Amino acid sequence: MKVIQIGPNEAEQRLDRFLLKFMNTASKGFIEKMIRKKRIKVNRERAQSGYTLKVGDEIQLYLAEETMEKFTQKKSTTLSLKDVNILYEDEQLLVLNKSKNMLTHGEGSSLLNRAITYLIRSGSFDPKNEISFTPACCNRLDRNTSGIVMIGKNFAGLKGINDKIKDNRVRKYYVTLVKGCITESQTLVGFWIKNGEQVSITEENPKGEAKPVITKIHPIDNNGKFTLLYIELVTGRTHQIRAHLKSIGHPLVGDPKYGDERVNKLFKKDYSLSNQFLHAHKIIIEEYTEDGSELIITAPITKSLKLILNNLKLDDNLDKVSILENPKASD
Repeated sequence: MKVIQIGPNEAEQRLDRFLLKFMNTASKGFIEKMIRKKRIKVNRERAQSGYTLKVGDEIQLYLAEETMEKFTQKKSTTLSLKDVNILYEDEQLLVLNKSKNMLTHGEGSSLLNRAITYLIRSGSFDPKNEISFTPACCNRLDRNTSGIVMIGKNFAGLKGINDKIKDNRVRKYYVTLVKGCITESQTLVGFWIKNGEQVSITEENPKGEAKPVITKIHPIDNNGKFTLLYIELVTGRTHQIRAHLKSIGHPLVGDPKYGDERVNKLFKKDYSLSNQFLHAHKIIIEEYTEDGSELIITAPITKSLKLILNNLKLDDNLDKVSILENPKASD
């Protein structure tokens, strides 16, 4: 018999979901069967799959050693010698500024692997002392999108931010450069449809299968040919900003999937821009502190993007878009 002592990084999650992490090659059906047959108990009593674990609980696994070895594969931590650009850190949350051409997570020198390495070296995370938890991203950005990525340092931090995102209590703001002239703020409403590696957004949902999306845009400046936009991402679907702006005839500059080919060639020739001009600039986490105050984190626009704006004679003063940071004002 193996006994697992539940600590803070294992508590507040369902028994079956924790076991799927601990026995990471076992199927959900196998886990449920073992619980049903009382081969897995909590505090030496019969348990339900949906039981919410508490600090101090003990899980008893009445399984053969060979079975445990078969279904428990040790995770290896890929360390990275690359530095991280820290925007904010507390006991539960680490917020980083991701550069373009970097994967949010994955093998090698991804942002998450860099973050885990930093947390190990700073003493905030010790994989040897963990049963199943590993720091994880609360949000992700496309490889060629720069800006804010939030990482839960422990289970409480990860769950706390994910719950707020689910309840629309984390507001996300982006800066982008688009083709054409936009002079008025707009709330774009549409329906998101995935087509293989790309997505499309339509005004109607005739089959009732598409997912609704909302994107709020506010022009900062334009030069008659291009517009610098500040965007509030109300819903967070894959490629939402890129596809939504394309759907109204204002594709992102440099976007290889949804952009204008002629414009992209021009910006690649003049500015070596080979990816979409898109930066996750700010997040506002509602009721984050003990006194109920919000947490505001900002990631400055990169030097290469600022250079493009300067050459296009576009004003990048983001103080002009404070209206979007007031939910009532931007409804």
